[in-house]
Amino acid sequence: GIGSTETVTLDGLSVINDGSFGGNLTVGGVLTYEDVTNVDSVGVITARAGVLVGSGITLSKDGDIFATGITTVGTGLSMADSVPATFGDSGDLKISHNGTDSLIQDLGTGNLKLSSNGAGVIIEKSDAEPMVRAYTDGAVELFHDNSKKLETTSDGVTVTGDLFIDDKIVHTGDT
Repeated sequence: GIGSTETVTLDGLSVINDGSFGGNLTVGGVLTYEDVTNVDSVGVITARAGVLVGSGITLSKDGDIFATGITTVGTGLSMADSVPATFGDSGDLKISHNGTDSLIQDLGTGNLKLSSNGAGVIIEKSDAEPMVRAYTDGAVELFHDNSKKLETTSDGVTVTGDLFIDDKIVHTGDT
């Protein structure tokens, strides 16, 4: 074997069996690692350019992640203001927050649909105060300040309070 407490410079080195380094390994040129099946790292891996992980994931040097197939996020997805989550081949659906408003935008040619296999669809304030309730095979209710004002029924519409058409009262809540 070769033993030295000083720097040893070799013009070439071929290791037939396992190799082990107790300190840092610096490679000035290209490091080619053939027939790689696993890369184990105890610490952080830093790459100066993109990293291709298999055939479906690329990590760019700018911090972008490009993935094909199904991607699972375990604890949540956080995005900065004005950075939309975009869905569809042409970016037809965008969900974002612009710093003030939360936006769901359908930019495609079809409809934006909300559907439910449950009891219905409810639009409510953050304190669970209802604004609109649409029940499966049932009524649609409109609320004003937590008070139901209009409800569809199998016979027509029920109005609670005054009913105005063209600024003229046609029904009062008293009659």
